[in-house]
Amino acid sequence: EQHNCSIVTEDTPNHPFDVTAHNREHCTLYSSLNKEQRRSLRYAKSKLEVWDEEELILFILEHSDKKLKYVVRSYRYHLLWKNHFDIENITVLSVYDILQTRKFFSFGGVDNNGRPILLFKAALHNPGEFNILHTYKLLVFWVNIVLESHDSHEIVFVEDLKDFEKSSADPRMVKYLLDLFNHHFPGRFGGLYCINAPWFYSALYLVVKPFIKNTLRDKIHISGDLGNYTKNVSPENRLVEHGGNIEFNLDEWIESYCIQHDINIEWLQDPEQHDTHEIDMRLYITFSDPSVDKIIKESYKAGYLQKKGGYTPRTNKRYCILYWGTLFIFKSSKSNEPNGTVPLINSKTLWDQSSTFIIITATGKEAKFYAKNKREASEWVTSISAHKHEIFD
Repeated sequence: EQHNCSIVTEDTPNHPFDVTAHNREHCTLYSSLNKEQRRSLRYAKSKLEVWDEEELILFILEHSDKKLKYVVRSYRYHLLWKNHFDIENITVLSVYDILQTRKFFSFGGVDNNGRPILLFKAALHNPGEFNILHTYKLLVFWVNIVLESHDSHEIVFVEDLKDFEKSSADPRMVKYLLDLFNHHFPGRFGGLYCINAPWFYSALYLVVKPFIKNTLRDKIHISGDLGNYTKNVSPENRLVEHGGNIEFNLDEWIESYCIQHDINIEWLQDPEQHDTHEIDMRLYITFSDPSVDKIIKESYKAGYLQKKGGYTPRTNKRYCILYWGTLFIFKSSKSNEPNGTVPLINSKTLWDQSSTFIIITATGKEAKFYAKNKREASEWVTSISAHKHEIFD
């Protein structure tokens, strides 16, 4: 059990991990594994063709309560997700247009534990201006920037709700943020400070709070002013507008980024050079709010079910469409946008051979469905099991 870093990371000649670049971080993470977890690491490596040592250790630490097959499957789909999004090639040119909204950025500050801060200005978010996937891509861009430039493996998020109005409200933002860190950056979520929150935001959080895992709930802090943010982040690491000393200029940061990455700054002014990072159109559909007509033709199964779950205990008749790893929930077969979604990646379906079945998502949320009869329920369960990982197949 006294392996050094070089021994641990030389298990395969195809190993993509750079021992020198991440030596200190890897040693710290590996030393935090107990005997059982180190056995899990060896098992996972025996089932994988390629891996990133640091990522794999974080997956094992985050999902230590899950079966090893779940961990391996989760990591394998994570690698496929990285391939679909072509993470390595997301640059400032890929996100330049939405970057100009200045709603997401890292200004170089860290909290008292040395964890980098990523700021989200909620009032600048316009749900109708960009497809949600563009915002998601911007978030991934900044997460990668922060992780590459800091030793800490955790990130602290600050959501500034100053001047926030209901027109900027987008429940999907929190969902995608938590899903991103649960599925693709496990162990990276260091906390969320919601500052300058209006009264209705706190009320909304009380509604969704029961559906957030306890481990995440303890890391979320909401305040009508700066609250605990000033206690845990020194003035030297806060923006001037938050009572600190940092004056951040995004345009200067972009120029510096371009110089470091050999990107011609003049390309930023050329729209033809923007958004060169292509993503499968099905991902745009899955991350947007498609109408029934947009996805029904390529769906695997569709029909009416009685659904129970979400924020109320009531049972409602809903038109459900199984499409590319997601169960879309509509009010009717004529709806222009979904009433909700059930992500099926690493979900579990419970069925007792009756007309009822339950889907438990990877984050632990439950949705209960009632079909007309046992045969129809069986068809749904079979289709869901066959296509729940379709988004990465």
